[in-house]
Amino acid sequence: SSPLDIRLGEARGRGLRVIAMAKISVTVQKMTGEEKVIEADPQDKVSAIQNLVARDMGVPHLCQKLWIKNGTVSMMQRAIPGMGRKQEELIASLRPRDVAEIKAMARPPEMVMQMMAIVRYLLRYKGDDWRSSTKMMADTRAFLEALQQWYTTVQDIQSREVKKAKIIADQMAEDGKWSRQYFERISMLCSILYEWVELAFTMHKMWHNPGDVSAIEMEGFQTLDTYLGDDGEPTIQVTLVADYNAVFQRLQTGSQVDDALDALEVIAPKCPDKSLPALAKYLRSETERYREKSLKVVKGAFQEGDLSVAEALAQHFQNFYKNESEEALEALEHLGPANRRAMKCIITGMNCVRREVRAYVPRRKIKRVKPQVKYDDTDDSHAFRELCLDIFKQVEPELDTNEVIDDVMEAAVEGTKIKFGTRGAPEGMQKEVLDALAIVAPRNYDYALSLVLNRINPSEGQPQKLLVSSATKAASSFAQKEDPKLLEALAACAQNPEIEWEMPHLIVVAESYQQISASTSPFIETILQLLGQEPSEEAIAIDLLAKLAPKDHEEVIKRMQRYLREAHEKIHYDGPAVVRAAVQCLEQVASDQSLVEKAYERLINVLIHRCCGSIAAKGMDYGWVKRGRRPSKTHMFLMEVAEKRGGVKNIQLWNIASGFSSTITDVRFESLRIFKKISKSPEAQPVFVAFKVLDDNFSAFACCAAIDALLHTAPPNQPEVTDRLLLLLQSPECAVKTAALEALAKYTSPKTSFKDPAVKCLGDADPFVRRAALKRLIELELLQNEDVDGIISQCLADSSSDVVKLTLESFPGMQLSKEVLGKAAEFMDHADPMLRLEAKKLCSDYGVANAFKPHHVWPETDKDVRAWAGNA
Repeated sequence: SSPLDIRLGEARGRGLRVIAMAKISVTVQKMTGEEKVIEADPQDKVSAIQNLVARDMGVPHLCQKLWIKNGTVSMMQRAIPGMGRKQEELIASLRPRDVAEIKAMARPPEMVMQMMAIVRYLLRYKGDDWRSSTKMMADTRAFLEALQQWYTTVQDIQSREVKKAKIIADQMAEDGKWSRQYFERISMLCSILYEWVELAFTMHKMWHNPGDVSAIEMEGFQTLDTYLGDDGEPTIQVTLVADYNAVFQRLQTGSQVDDALDALEVIAPKCPDKSLPALAKYLRSETERYREKSLKVVKGAFQEGDLSVAEALAQHFQNFYKNESEEALEALEHLGPANRRAMKCIITGMNCVRREVRAYVPRRKIKRVKPQVKYDDTDDSHAFRELCLDIFKQVEPELDTNEVIDDVMEAAVEGTKIKFGTRGAPEGMQKEVLDALAIVAPRNYDYALSLVLNRINPSEGQPQKLLVSSATKAASSFAQKEDPKLLEALAACAQNPEIEWEMPHLIVVAESYQQISASTSPFIETILQLLGQEPSEEAIAIDLLAKLAPKDHEEVIKRMQRYLREAHEKIHYDGPAVVRAAVQCLEQVASDQSLVEKAYERLINVLIHRCCGSIAAKGMDYGWVKRGRRPSKTHMFLMEVAEKRGGVKNIQLWNIASGFSSTITDVRFESLRIFKKISKSPEAQPVFVAFKVLDDNFSAFACCAAIDALLHTAPPNQPEVTDRLLLLLQSPECAVKTAALEALAKYTSPKTSFKDPAVKCLGDADPFVRRAALKRLIELELLQNEDVDGIISQCLADSSSDVVKLTLESFPGMQLSKEVLGKAAEFMDHADPMLRLEAKKLCSDYGVANAFKPHHVWPETDKDVRAWAGNA
């Protein structure tokens, strides 16, 4: 045995006398003099004492530091095995891949290199560079075992090696980098090694320099008998030191947050200056559990209606423009929304934007939503804004009106700038903050209007477009109709050349002006000047022009006609939204309907060319045609315009039908879909157009598309349609004959009139035509007459295996002669396995197996033939 084992055994031997004791009396004394005596078993853990202290003395477990003054050498030696077991548990929590992660680093961070240097000194491994550290970890299992067994060799570790390691650790501590939380950001291995090194330093000091240890801190994992004195008395005198910094350090680093929040419920009233910033942080956390615990802390630690705490907490929140939280709002509601700072924070929540969350964070659920409130599911902040508005309505009458107007106006106007920046979008102003302004502004209308006018026409400097647009939108919620001061100020802004308008701001100002006054808008000319500069806002601006411009406004009409002349390019680059807005604006403003008719006529032609023209289709996306997705916006726009104008005419139908001859398959499919579904004018003749395509005979696939279009657009029982389809059966093209045959089967009435041309097609030279004819005869049940044997015999003699197989499949349910059945049974000896299987099934159904004598043995039929022979 090593000297350490012998001395540890002696120390433990002295402890055996204590184990026989029934109880140990532990006296815990605070720095304030408060004491508590706890009776416990010798083998109880120190953590059990800490739990009782937390319960009875009001010091959370996380904040407790239990010290024993004047610890003896034997007490220190008894503590070493427990620390060693703690080291073993720490290392056992590591996985080999944690070591491999560090070992694979070619250029590790400086913190990793310093930690591994400390471990290298403590394990007495030679070398002083990173290569030496990687060699130390080369055998992962041996490395972890050396760490676990280190405490058994603590008596052999020289102070010189430990001193070198301690110098590195002290330097890192001075730099603020010696903590588990810091190492957790780097790797799991380094964070575990931090605790291992701390225990190693303590054990080495207790063994080699016990005189330097003035007091011993009790560890939660140790048993109580470890800390008994040498006199054998079953008493332990403990000094309790409350370390609140441990709680705030964990809250700052995000480590053991649950325990820290539990401790905060006790210590928050004692140190609100540090507690409130931490609570403000976790009340707006992305983790719902942390938010709920923080709210519980606020309600448990602070009294309801504590306005001073409400003001301090709101100061840390600042505003709810972006990262809002229902728990934070409920905390302010508990503490006292009547405080102006708290109410100001709540007011900003009425203008919050939709929450931006990371992809891996689940969206928050608002628990206090009124069931009758309906809102857009994509706006997950709507319920929060509604809650803020409810609180505002309850508390606002008790507050100073002018102060509330100031705060609401700032949230509405200045808040937009805070949320979106100087190039912000004033349309982001939320409805709830405007509702609040509409509630409070009428109580002092002149004061509220003066705030708006000061932002529209400031006394110093030039107006800012964002403030002008935001203030105008805010004014629209409460301003009196035709207010002369407001209209005069807005007209001056419209004529002010110093304002560099951008379309989003200009749209908001023009819309707000329209809500306030029914007079002609002074912003029409400015909107026309900015059109085209921001394509994303063009359609919205044109829609607004349709509402603002008076009838027959010359500039507006010219500009809309220009858009329609450039419709092809506009649709190609920007989509149909701008062109749709332009034609609707022209229809609204122009009194001359001939202009509108020509515009729509030109637009329909452009859209047809975009959708059905082979040249224009080069830049189109037809992927939706085969994948079953919704049609593109351009195709839907064409259908919409055609229906609105009463349908397309013959010439336009012909332009659509020209797409039948496209070499692009998707263009043909789309042209056919449009031809069949588009609205047609009463004078349009789709049958005539389809006949013209067939007469011109562009190509086989064009004729097939025309036949399909003819089938869907022709009125029923038209002799000329039937005659044309019969004529197409003489076409040299297989695809055309097949398409005509399929159409004839669906179109002819009564169906018996289809039999003669179909039977005639059974003698066609092309097997696809023969198969199509036979298939339709079977589907229409036209093979039940007295001449069925002749038709079936003809089909069984066909050279195409597909025709023969289809014939054999049609036998069930037919009354056939024995001669025909015998011919069918002969196919059990055919070279095609599919025909053999069908013939075998037929023989079983009709009982003609005994008459069949095979010449060959086939795997599909051998077993059945032998069975039939045995029965015979």
